Amino acid sequence: MNAPKNRVQHVLSVNVDPRLKTRIPTGVDYFDQGLGYGGFVPSNVMMLTGSPGVGKTTMTLQVADSLHGQGHVCLLNTTEQAPENVTLMCERMELKHGFYVADDVNIVTVIKNACAIQQKHPGKQMFLMVDSLPEMSMNDDATETGNKVSLEIAKLLRAWAKQTFGVVVFINHVTKGGAFAGKNNILHQVDQHAQFMFDIEKKSPTFGERIFKISKNRWGSSGVTSILQMTEKGLIQTGQLMAAES
Repeated sequence: MNAPKNRVQHVLSVNVDPRLKTRIPTGVDYFDQGLGYGGFVPSNVMMLTGSPGVGKTTMTLQVADSLHGQGHVCLLNTTEQAPENVTLMCERMELKHGFYVADDVNIVTVIKNACAIQQKHPGKQMFLMVDSLPEMSMNDDATETGNKVSLEIAKLLRAWAKQTFGVVVFINHVTKGGAFAGKNNILHQVDQHAQFMFDIEKKSPTFGERIFKISKNRWGSSGVTSILQMTEKGLIQTGQLMAAES
């Protein structure tokens, strides 16, 4: 029997890929300000949660379009919207750059698609957005869903990001009160948890407003918490709150 590989290293001798020292801004000001350190890190995994109707899909379209405008490549896989609906939304919002879109339910197919696009665009940063995690399955007929499957899918997405230095953003569901509705072990799979919600605290000075913040950030301190407004052409920032906690 072979001896197990020794994985113990002195921390200062660990080889760090130079890509992990870069920052990739999305070009969407409120989103980059929320990240707090200038953008995403290659191999990053983010979970985006938010109140129903707050504008999570609008946000992902804005970010995906802007990423292509920054010279990167993005695949939005959505089972929440048909590709035709996504195109119509992009036209209404007057988005100019576009991105790749698909509506597969099998996470294995989604990852294969992302790999194919990545190979087609060597040297460009690859982004994969999934809307939404609970709607994804381990097979083509969506018979394998639920919290346990969502955790396995989150692990697959994390593995893909770490192996390819791609960036993943997936949407997840919330309770009526706006809290994350899944198991905490899914939170352990992500580097950031971004929250987009209506402020439902009646005594809050921003009651009824749309609030965007990063509540977890493995890559550093969270940045600005933004007040956003929905317009015909998408979300715009109308104000800022004090910096989010680290």
